[in-house]
Order: sequence, then structure tokens, then C-alpha cells
Amino acid sequence: MIINALAFNERNGGFKEQETKTLVQIAYGVLQANGISTFTSKFAYLYGDIHRIRSNTLFRSGDFWKSSWDLQIAVEMSGNSEASGSMKHLFDLIAMGTRSMRLGHCLAAAEYFKTADSLGCVAEFFEIARNQRIRCLRLQNHFEDASRLIEASKSDDRITSKLNLLLEWETKCLAASMKGDLSEMVKSTRRAEPHYTVPFILEAYLWMLASAGERWQEQFPKISSLPRRQGLTLDRSDLTFQVVSVIEDIQDASIPILSRLSQVESILDDPH
Repeated sequence: MIINALAFNERNGGFKEQETKTLVQIAYGVLQANGISTFTSKFAYLYGDIHRIRSNTLFRSGDFWKSSWDLQIAVEMSGNSEASGSMKHLFDLIAMGTRSMRLGHCLAAAEYFKTADSLGCVAEFFEIARNQRIRCLRLQNHFEDASRLIEASKSDDRITSKLNLLLEWETKCLAASMKGDLSEMVKSTRRAEPHYTVPFILEAYLWMLASAGERWQEQFPKISSLPRRQGLTLDRSDLTFQVVSVIEDIQDASIPILSRLSQVESILDDPH
């Protein structure tokens, strides 16, 4: 019941931090009263489940340091109850890789994803592990290694249409990183093109801002126009969309400076 309550809070929120800590302590007490110890018991995975849920809750709130800490506790407390290559083991590897990336530790993240990749992941985990591994290589400026892995992925039996779309995007990101060429990226995010979705458009916009050439800005649509564009599914409450919208507005000299500063403050105050 306690684990269910923690899982409900992970999905829906509502509990205060102290309430979550209290539930964790109660769960500890129940497990210990039933003679279930950490590390050595065959039911030690229950300790791990408690901290995995807590880690996910913290990750969703943007507290990546504490999220990483709780996930590491989950792995250690589970002891040998989680077999190498099991679904939970693969989940832990990908989760640690994701948290490491968020903290800027791409070298460590790449190793987690590489290990998950090598264990013969099921399709869902393979998509994440392979794509994120390639991203880590690109972010470390290991462009040739990233390119080779993209090519090797195309002939892998586990490749899916979703992963193929992500690999095509990574190829365009490599071109932008190596040559400063955003032409294919910009073209691919136009209507009826494969990457005409909000996440890709927002990322392309950030690439455009980071590039030195002003010509890309002339080719790119206003982010404020996305809600009116046909064929796009947009959640206005999405934090990435809100942040990018503010970035666009603060560059607009026609908006009073105090209004622009107020918008920045509102995003910085967002708990997520």
C-alpha cells in the first residue's frame, strides 16, 4: 500500500516532501518488522522499489542531484536480488544515464547507455539507450564515433521507425555541430517533413539561436505562431515551450524591457 501511495504521488503529485519522507520511513519499518534486510534478502528489491519511485518523483520536479542519489541507493539496497540484464537492471542503467546527462556528465552517461545497449535490450530500452549514447558522443565532440554508431544502427534488427527518425535527427545535429550547417535541420522541421513536430521545432530553434549565421533566423518561423500552425500538437503548459517562448520574447525590442524581465523571472520561479 505504501509503495502504491508513493507511485501515485510520482504520477499525480500532491504529497509534501516531509510526507514522502514519512512514508519511506514507515515502509522501512514494515520491511524490517518482517525480517526483510537490505542487500542480502531475496526481497531486498522492495527497498530498491521505494527509492526508484522517489528518484522518479525528484527527477520530474527537476531535482536531478537528489534523484541520482536516490537511484544509487535503490541499486545498492537491492543487492543481488536484481539479476544483470533484468528489466529493472536495464531500467536502472538507462535512468542513471539520463540523470548523468542532465547533470552534464556525458562521459559517465555514455557508459551507462553503452552497457544497457550491450545487454541486448528489448526494443523500448534499445531505442533510448542507442539514441542517448549517440547524443552523448556528439556532445563530447566524438563526431566520427557518433556517425559510425548511426550507420551501424541502421542495419540492426532492433531498429524501429521511431529510432530511425531520431537517428535522422542526430545526423542533422552532427552536420550542425561539425559544419555549422542547419539547412537540412531547418528543412526537416517544415510542414509535411518528417520532423514537423513541436519538440524538434523547438530544438531546431535553439540550434538556430546558437549559430552565428543570421540567415537561419530569416528562414525560421516565430515560436509564438506554433499554436496556430496546422498539423502540430502543442501543450501550452509544456515547460520547454514556455522557456523557448520567453527566449524569443526577450529578443523582441518592441516589448517593453520590464515586461521581458518579468517573463524571465516567472520562468525562473517555476518549481519545475
